[in-house]
Amino acid sequence: METTNTKYNEDKYLTSDPELMYNRYFADNVYREYDESFCDEDTGEVITVQRRELLFERGAHINGDAIAKLRFYLSSGDVKEVAVS
Repeated sequence: METTNTKYNEDKYLTSDPELMYNRYFADNVYREYDESFCDEDTGEVITVQRRELLFERGAHINGDAIAKLRFYLSSGDVKEVAVS
C-alpha cells in the first residue's frame, strides 16, 4: 500500500545549511529582512526603517539557483533560517 504525504506527516524543519535544503520545498515564505536608514532633512535625525522583501514563496522547489541565492542572503545575514519540507 502506497502512503501519501500530507501536511500531517511531512518532514518539516528549520535550517541554515544549504546542503539540507537542496531538492526540498519551502515550507513557509522566505523573506529578506534588513534595515534602511534615512536622514530627515528638517531635523537632521536619522530614521531607521525595517524592510522585508519576499525572496521565495511557500511550496517553491529548492533547486541550484535557489541555493545560490540563499547562500548569498545567509552569508549577508539578511536570512537567518529557512523552513523546508
